[in-house]
Amino acid sequence: MYDDGVITYKAPKGQYRKVFNRIEKHTGLNFKRVRRNPEIECVYGKSRKGSAGHTEMTDQGFKVITKHRYKGWHVEAHEIGHALGLAHVEHPNSAMTIEWEYKSNYLSAWDLHNIRSVYDL
Repeated sequence: MYDDGVITYKAPKGQYRKVFNRIEKHTGLNFKRVRRNPEIECVYGKSRKGSAGHTEMTDQGFKVITKHRYKGWHVEAHEIGHALGLAHVEHPNSAMTIEWEYKSNYLSAWDLHNIRSVYDL
């Protein structure tokens, strides 16, 4: 992923696309929305029991799934973070925290820094 300087994704209109746009704007990563064979596919649907969302590996890359009732940047940002290589952290302002209390509609400077670090930006 990111071998050619672009990460492809497929996502419904709404919060997922806003998250990708924000990451691109603040990190220098390049994303391209495609209709077929994305490296990251985002869907709203059934997540694992007790979970607002999860990310799983596929033959193409990653599939990000969040429940309909949890639509909002915090869950989408968290799961896209996993697809981009981020793990859970204990930083209270991070979208990658495992604490349910985190409901911010933005990616923190901490998250953006960690994304840049993963991709050497």
